[in-house]
Amino acid sequence: MVADRQDTARGPGEQAMAVTVARVAGPDRPPEAFRAAGARHRLRRLTVTETGEDAVDTPPRVRGFGPGTGGDAVRFGAGIRIAPGVEAAEGGPLSTYTAFFAAGARADLPAPYTEVWVVLAGALRVGEGAGAATVRSGDHVHVPENSPGTVEALEDTTVVCVSVPAH
Repeated sequence: MVADRQDTARGPGEQAMAVTVARVAGPDRPPEAFRAAGARHRLRRLTVTETGEDAVDTPPRVRGFGPGTGGDAVRFGAGIRIAPGVEAAEGGPLSTYTAFFAAGARADLPAPYTEVWVVLAGALRVGEGAGAATVRSGDHVHVPENSPGTVEALEDTTVVCVSVPAH
């Protein structure tokens, strides 16, 4: 990654903001290619940090999440609970959550984002008809955006879901 520049911008109320723009460099896009491309470069990350006496520098941090769907879980239909992990508000390109499905629980699949589900325990049938997939503990399944069909728990099941883009 190439740190392109750091500028100071003024927002509403004339509060100064430090803005850092970084772009991806690699074998197919060396740093020189970004400079030559001018405004037609790929933006990798935009970081906005307040400056001044109220500024707080919050560095990225590694967090672990267990398989539970405890007190922060939300009911999502009969027999389904979800607990947030990484959320869209954290600014990343993805979000995660843990989901618990009681045996026999069902839900429609279509969603406006792509997901990968990792089955921690149990078994699910995902999709519709002959194109459905059965996944068990240790398996993972790719659920493309707007996939038709349903998800059905064949037994009590816990999964970790990774969604792109974040929602």
